[in-house]
Amino acid sequence: VYLKNDEGKEQLIKAENADRYYKYVEFKLDTTQYEDGIYQIYAVAEDLAGNVNEKAIVNCTIDNTPPKKITNLTGYATDNTITVSWNSVPEDGEYYCIEFQPWSGQSYNPTYYVYNNLNTYTVSCLEMDTEYTLQVYAIDKAGNRGAGEEMTISTLEDCTPPEISGWYPSNTYSIQ
Repeated sequence: VYLKNDEGKEQLIKAENADRYYKYVEFKLDTTQYEDGIYQIYAVAEDLAGNVNEKAIVNCTIDNTPPKKITNLTGYATDNTITVSWNSVPEDGEYYCIEFQPWSGQSYNPTYYVYNNLNTYTVSCLEMDTEYTLQVYAIDKAGNRGAGEEMTISTLEDCTPPEISGWYPSNTYSIQ
């Protein structure tokens, strides 16, 4: 199996000898050792008589370049929500990932995904008067993750007075 770049340079990436009439070949290709670009992966078979068959298998694009870092991460909080916004990453990002750290010392979890046409997200049902850390980064179509920007923000304490409902006083009370 060969890999050929768009300039015609070939590299053998997998060689196998068939036991008899056929050989199933499976391989994984670590694309990080190749430059970004368009490649062709193809197989060459040669039988015992010297007959050769070359078959193009797939054209692919190798993209190891991560998206740019998002900028201007800002946020505001209520007693049970945090809304964050950021500047979009032009053309690089397929979607944004918001990793949320609910309490100090824990790993980032849960994770929220926002498509590229949006640059704001609200996390709700949070604990009141609690500090949260979150990180936002872009992920491109090839799955490359850009550098994240992190912020710490606290929900507000509960300042809303309780509401009385379901009580309907009347003018007639008797006290005994």
